[in-house]
Amino acid sequence: MKMLNSRLQHVQNLTDKTIEDARRAKEMYKHLTLERYEEVCARLTFLILTRLMPIL
Repeated sequence: MKMLNSRLQHVQNLTDKTIEDARRAKEMYKHLTLERYEEVCARLTFLILTRLMPIL
């Protein structure tokens, strides 16, 4: 019985770690997406200012 409890505790610890890793990965992806969005906006702004403004 003691061995079974030990194994169950080990599995629970692994599960908790996996859940925490998934949360961390989700947060990193969210920030990566935001950074990518900001990068694209900056590039578009640069193109508008350097290419379209002289034409107008």
